Amino acid sequence: MKIWHIFLISLHFYISDGSANSLKFVQVLFRHGDRTPTETYPNDPHQNWIGGWGSLTNKGKIQLYYLGQRLREQYRNFLPEYYLTDHVYVRSSYADRCLMSAQTLLAGLFPPKGEQIWNPKLLWQPIPVRSVPRSEDNVIAMKKKCPLYEKALKAAYQSPKIKQINEDNANLYDYLTTATGGPMRDINAVEYLYNTLEIEMQNNLTLPQWTKSISLDQLREIAKLNYAIFTDTTLMKRLTGGAFLTEIISNMKKKINRSSNLNIALYSGHDVTIVTVLRTLGFDKLFKPDYGAYIIFEMHETLPNDHEIKVFYGENYGTSPQQIELKFCPQPCSFQNFLTGLQPVLPNNWEAECLQL
Repeated sequence: MKIWHIFLISLHFYISDGSANSLKFVQVLFRHGDRTPTETYPNDPHQNWIGGWGSLTNKGKIQLYYLGQRLREQYRNFLPEYYLTDHVYVRSSYADRCLMSAQTLLAGLFPPKGEQIWNPKLLWQPIPVRSVPRSEDNVIAMKKKCPLYEKALKAAYQSPKIKQINEDNANLYDYLTTATGGPMRDINAVEYLYNTLEIEMQNNLTLPQWTKSISLDQLREIAKLNYAIFTDTTLMKRLTGGAFLTEIISNMKKKINRSSNLNIALYSGHDVTIVTVLRTLGFDKLFKPDYGAYIIFEMHETLPNDHEIKVFYGENYGTSPQQIELKFCPQPCSFQNFLTGLQPVLPNNWEAECLQL
């Protein structure tokens, strides 16, 4: 398999114009809202969470509802005023918090109007959200079994770079292992620990005394490394974010050849989904997405049968999306150049490539 270099991308402050007459199709990938921890550690004093582990909080519901309202306002002149089943497609990770986030976003995006109001006391309407089990999802959760990817990920964790990071932080790992009562021997374990501590801080809970002897910023930087490792090579990008981009492009092609009536496709995912897709697009900065972070793919028809792609990133549910400059496809980025530039990270046959050990 040939491997090509994908150039970097950067953010520029060009705000999406959802009212542009040229706009033909919008696709949005977003992270779920505020949640409870997915894991704890033996000595954690905060182990009782309303809703259970990894569940969407009321704050998270409000965040995604607000994002839905933001998208409605941004695309008010493009989206249909009423929900139309063949104009809207929604897919979610199998995780409850993602399914619930999709539903609350839709409540803000498509509140019922006129004849669609079925209960005057409840301005909400049911809208289908599609999903597949985590073990079958190679698009959003990206957990479908792929032997070639698993081999590459194992190699990435055992690379000289990561081994050196682990060696440099050996004393920290020893301290964390003693303090938490659980094994903290690599960047993956530290990421999960940091996520738990971060959520506890966000909920105004008092962190254990042992945390005062370490730098939480240092833990955050290690966590960022772990987010990036899943797309450490072009091959790994191809087998993760490439599968998502393949679906996005397939949707665009259907819209171009008029076999689809969709106006908008929505994908509800995780922080790692956001990182993986942006890194597959060429973004190399280490970062940790906030709740409600989102990526927008706009397709515009500039001339008959001539389409342009614009990509935007919103850092969280409350920020306006800023245009991403794709170095492999300078603006104006035609659909063909977008497709050509992404070829190195688009799997021809994901299932077959996963078996090429």
